[in-house]
Amino acid sequence: MTNCEDSSEARVTVNSVGQSAGAAEQSRGIHADPSYVHLVGAREELKLDGRFRFRLPDQLAGRLQQEMGRVQSDSKMPPGAFQRLSFYFVPGPNEQILLYPPTNIEIAIDRFQNPVVDADPAQIRAARDYFYSRMEYVEADKQNRLVIPEHLREHAGLDEDQKEVLLNGHGLWLVLRKSSLAAEREANGKEAMNQVGGNILDPIR
Repeated sequence: MTNCEDSSEARVTVNSVGQSAGAAEQSRGIHADPSYVHLVGAREELKLDGRFRFRLPDQLAGRLQQEMGRVQSDSKMPPGAFQRLSFYFVPGPNEQILLYPPTNIEIAIDRFQNPVVDADPAQIRAARDYFYSRMEYVEADKQNRLVIPEHLREHAGLDEDQKEVLLNGHGLWLVLRKSSLAAEREANGKEAMNQVGGNILDPIR
């Protein structure tokens, strides 16, 4: 298993509705930072093979390569990180696997180093330890296929009968989950959009 070698120096944050105003401002700054790889608009049902590999769609792979090329000159990552598509696979909430481009992993690490003010320190430490123990760096092969590590398959509830997964883009990372969870989560998302979307997308100040 190839864990993040610099995890002791790296710094991740879990999104929280209860974040402070300062944390919210910091989050908005991160999402506008041109030095990070940005991933939006991805939603793909992907086939899994017998080795639990999935292939990145060509359009998404091309966008990722373009973004990696854009940020390379300003990145502190070694040149090898830009030679082939790769991600840090990490456990996420609700049986999800989060895929961070190498340039973006510090976002998640920073959030564990700077948790929301009302978070229970013991829970943060436990979540942080779980996060680091299951983080794995995965390189795509020449066909842009990625293997889901076994310990993260267990985290996401992916068993040998699983034939498809759903991949979504979340701005600065990708989210991988069982396809069977998609309908419920999308229904919840639609309801939430009806409740708060107007204030977010068409605000009146």
